[in-house]
Amino acid sequence: MPGQSLSRDLLLKESTRLKAAQLSKVPAFSNASDLESERGCSGLKPLEVNHETREVLRVPTFPVRLFRVLFQRRRPRGYMRLGSWMAHLFPSMQRISVPYNGGWISLDLRKIDHQTTFLDGASLYEAEEQRLLEHLVPVGGTAIDVGANVGLYTITLARLVGPTGRVISYEPEVDSLLRNTAGLPQVLVRPFAVSNSEGPVIFRSHRSSSLSRVVSHVEATSRDSVTGSVTLDAERSRLGLRTVDFLKIDTEGAEPNALAGAQQLLSESSAPVILFEWIPNFRSRWNKSALSVLKENAGEGWRLFRVGWNRPAAEINSFEEPPEEANIFAFPPSRSSALQRFLKYSGLS
Repeated sequence: MPGQSLSRDLLLKESTRLKAAQLSKVPAFSNASDLESERGCSGLKPLEVNHETREVLRVPTFPVRLFRVLFQRRRPRGYMRLGSWMAHLFPSMQRISVPYNGGWISLDLRKIDHQTTFLDGASLYEAEEQRLLEHLVPVGGTAIDVGANVGLYTITLARLVGPTGRVISYEPEVDSLLRNTAGLPQVLVRPFAVSNSEGPVIFRSHRSSSLSRVVSHVEATSRDSVTGSVTLDAERSRLGLRTVDFLKIDTEGAEPNALAGAQQLLSESSAPVILFEWIPNFRSRWNKSALSVLKENAGEGWRLFRVGWNRPAAEINSFEEPPEEANIFAFPPSRSSALQRFLKYSGLS
């Protein structure tokens, strides 16, 4: 029954299957065909690739044009629900595209966050943060995107590192991400959650894909699914990543766990510049805040700054927790050149 907690037997069964699959041997997936043929190796309940949505429409159909005319300028209450209903009724609304970063990005208007991206334009998404990335991510470097969603940050990072660089992108719901990165060979898609331990976790899909997240066993219901989680430290070894230059984390309150699983990475002299989301209203999802975890594991000399959310950029002193939402840039001592560029282009110098 909906709302009924997942049984311990199911969790135990999934855990056993995951161990039998030997997580360290599960390959990375760089395109949809790889995912289709290999995903069963993880032993987890699959989040299937929808073959019908692989062809993306760049010429809007009548339902798509109608949705845009009705809601581009005025957003009455309930318009997202109406848009989702229309998209379920008209399959052409499930495979549309908008220009982004010199290319195209695929959207599915059944997802309410895809609707706002379509109506407002993908280029407006966290525009200040993405503008700053231009000065922080080196050509030929390695970047990690945790909680990639449809791939907006992944695509930007791929452009910045170029064909000689590498972007590792983590997202349990990979359909849109695979479509949007299909032409980017420097992107490696990993269909996992990122946490402080490896094994099965409960994943809750949301009608806004940007709000999908890992939930605790206590919160789990029969509507949720089981997926695999990995740690960044284990993944570095697994994928042979010597140096990581940039790390972005947006996991709807699970940022502390992702950082806790990167203790070795954070403590190294070559630690990356980090960008993570800070939402105080998610405190009930934490054991420790992301700032607390970072302080415990990062060592001395780091400098932190809050940006975005329609507020001026400002420095965070002594890992003090901001009272309001922010995206936080964290710079280790070894990234002093990147820090100076950040200060210059953020207007803080």
